[in-house]
Amino acid sequence: DGSIDKENVPKTTAGAPTLLPLDLTLPEFRLVDSTGGEFGSRELARRPYLVNFIFTRCQLTCPEQTRRMVAFQQQLARKIQHQHSSEERGGPKHFLWDQLQIVSLSVDPENDTPDALARYADNYGAKLENWSFLTGKKSEIFSLITDGFKLPVAEVGKDQPIVHTVKVALVDHRWHLRGVFNGMKEEGGRKLMLAIEQVLNERVVIPPQIVSPDWLEKRAATQISAAKRWKAFHDFRFTDRQPESGIGF
Repeated sequence: DGSIDKENVPKTTAGAPTLLPLDLTLPEFRLVDSTGGEFGSRELARRPYLVNFIFTRCQLTCPEQTRRMVAFQQQLARKIQHQHSSEERGGPKHFLWDQLQIVSLSVDPENDTPDALARYADNYGAKLENWSFLTGKKSEIFSLITDGFKLPVAEVGKDQPIVHTVKVALVDHRWHLRGVFNGMKEEGGRKLMLAIEQVLNERVVIPPQIVSPDWLEKRAATQISAAKRWKAFHDFRFTDRQPESGIGF
């Protein structure tokens, strides 16, 4: 029925649900973003991300869901700015928040064309640098929501609103669903932020100045150029002295 089996949710030693109760592998997916380009698992590889579920014609929860996600994106921008201005280098929280992506998945893909999603994002002030609005085939999207995210979605009638969840899903860098949080309540938002921090800190972080320092390419070019002027020489030989050494092992 698309619901999460609560009996399989891990518990803490005290018996209460953990902050990250799930560890479910998500199926790969290939959809279309608001630019008209393909977007899916490949673009999200090795990045944690949030997913909420909306449609542009929705007049009930979707406007508030999107406003709250815009506020979260603004909070995220402040965290990224602080992170990059920090003097800490190589610490456990260095260059982490800028890895997080946001995804809004339309549950009404027949009406939510890329152009419609682009207008919707612009109307709410969403920044598309780290936020993607996705559409595609309805059967694929509904299957991803119910079979992958284990969340409900249904079309109950032609003139009726599409029934969908207000939950926000948190996915880690391994494509594993780690938790769903109530995106319409302050307590849900607080738990989500704590869960995001935990997921980000599970990653092994290597600062970019170590992975690809600014001076590395210039140094390599200098060494390669200098190597062309070197001439390797040797004047030695090997002699087998084992037989006369008496060593027999």
